[in-house]
Amino acid sequence: MKSWEGVSFSEFLSSRNLEFWNAGAISVNSKINEFISKENTKLEVERTITVSDFIIDYLYRYGEPATNNQILGAFKEANYAVIPKTMRGALSKLATEGSITRIKRGLYEFNSERFERLPEEGRGIEDSIDDLQRYSESMSTGSPVVVSGSFFSLGQTWGQSDIDVAEQLIERGRCDIARRKVDRLYERSSQRLKNYQIWNDLIETLPELSQWLAMPPEQMAKRVGVAWELSVTVGRFVDLDKRLSVDPDSPHLRLDADVRLSLEDVNGSVGTLLREFPTGAAMDDRHREWNASQEAIEVARAIFANIEKTNILLAEYLPLIARALKSDDLQSVQGRKSAGWGVGTVKRIGLASIIAASSITGGIVVGVTGEVGAEITRQTQLSDKAAKLVLKSKEELVRMTKDAPADIRNAVEDFIRRIENEVK
Repeated sequence: MKSWEGVSFSEFLSSRNLEFWNAGAISVNSKINEFISKENTKLEVERTITVSDFIIDYLYRYGEPATNNQILGAFKEANYAVIPKTMRGALSKLATEGSITRIKRGLYEFNSERFERLPEEGRGIEDSIDDLQRYSESMSTGSPVVVSGSFFSLGQTWGQSDIDVAEQLIERGRCDIARRKVDRLYERSSQRLKNYQIWNDLIETLPELSQWLAMPPEQMAKRVGVAWELSVTVGRFVDLDKRLSVDPDSPHLRLDADVRLSLEDVNGSVGTLLREFPTGAAMDDRHREWNASQEAIEVARAIFANIEKTNILLAEYLPLIARALKSDDLQSVQGRKSAGWGVGTVKRIGLASIIAASSITGGIVVGVTGEVGAEITRQTQLSDKAAKLVLKSKEELVRMTKDAPADIRNAVEDFIRRIENEVK
């Protein structure tokens, strides 16, 4: 191991290569703390002012625009040890607050109109990220969002009690009976309805539901949330056929009697079966009470279009959300449940994207756990995709949270401004 005896902190920092800085915030902080803790190490700078105060003071005294490298050089000349990423985060925060002016990317100047205004004390970026995290986790609708490599994935909420239920249902043959009903409906309807777009989602849903019913207990339990949405989609088509039956002027094809009876049988059997899972019953109860809003659906559809374009969500979940957001019948229970799940899931993806994109604005997610954990700091591709989604959907993301608490609305708007400033 290399000895750092007699080496200054500034020399230590300046000798670090790109690999060192790209290793992630946790790794960088750990190695710096290890260096500082050495008995033979003496910090050259007594930090009497914050990084933000130093930047404001330097730009004021410099009197003209300065680049990132010039500002970093000022820190070195003053023997003020600072991590470059920390400095960039402070620059972004100061520009957002208006204490300094961002002329273009990497070029800043002192804002003389706000000379007396120093950065406000109080909550930092990590606090705002915590707020968004808790708000997302407290939502009653939608599925939780987790990180899967360079993508988001939909997390599944399940427990041992769900596995126990699955084992009992399989042992009693109820899953096999329900699967035969699903397969029978598919055989009766797939050929007759394949040329009618209004029924396409039903045809696509049935094989997925059949696959779930054939899974072993633990896998079945883990996918209860997905199966619940598939079941709700089936229920929507029961409601659709009923609406068509009372609308003699509708141009759409009604179901034949045998298909209609088979559909109602599947809806009842699978719906009852799913409510025996604690997770399934909880999801059904939560989404049944969703306050239907056509505006919320339109906003979610706009954001979802950008989710597809940015390739930020694992492809297997895209059809599931797309089908849910097609629900326009907010008068029916099944329509509200399906739309509520779709809107809630898109909202959670939007919040997760804001958190992920914050890692490119200096707001590194250190020590944050939950739906989007600290590992996100290493997922550059995910952060880039998240930033693109946020910028493409910035107006919709603000509308999406208009009914949220004030601190959540403010955090969303603040992070959007930060991301805009950083990627210009």
